Amino acid sequence: MKAKLHKNKSLQVVNGSVACPDPEKDKENFRLYAKLNEDAYIEIIQHLNQEVLAYVSTTLVEADEFNGLKLWQLLKSKYAGNDLTSKTTALKKFLAVDFSSLPSFLPVIRSANHRLVVSGISLDDQVKTILMLDKLPKSFESFKTNISMNFESEPFENVLPLQFRFKVSSLIKAASHAFTVRSLAINPPIAGLNTLKKLPKPRPLT
Repeated sequence: MKAKLHKNKSLQVVNGSVACPDPEKDKENFRLYAKLNEDAYIEIIQHLNQEVLAYVSTTLVEADEFNGLKLWQLLKSKYAGNDLTSKTTALKKFLAVDFSSLPSFLPVIRSANHRLVVSGISLDDQVKTILMLDKLPKSFESFKTNISMNFESEPFENVLPLQFRFKVSSLIKAASHAFTVRSLAINPPIAGLNTLKKLPKPRPLT
């Protein structure tokens, strides 16, 4: 998340390292600050899971809507800090995530990843992807190979949706194969049909 905020130039706004300019004395920079603050809010909201969104909607006051700085401070105060205890807790929760089914796994791993980000722990995307892949069952072996070969440097948040696409693709292939097998069972091909030669015309009787 910090990388995304840094990319859209709003990280310094949400972490408080840049103060809000005076709207009367510095109107231009105030407008820029307000835009970056709003952009940060939107970026953060887009990557929150349902549990965290529910917390934000019931806790963040109306006056602070679209305020990235206030949202960031709220999430930090709720889920973590920069102390060693909170980082350790966030990492343990991420490592403790188990795979039971894809629909339940994705929101849980997203939530655990969000806790890591908010805690401020230094764990790059590649390491998180490796840890996540290790949790998947054997039926995801081709998916693991594909990610390792083609998406190794992809941001962790972008890798997660690929699991759902892989599962849907696998189900479609399985259904297509089952349909083909069933069709062949109902209408088996006639042996030698394609090798029949044209019979010669009968000779006229004399």
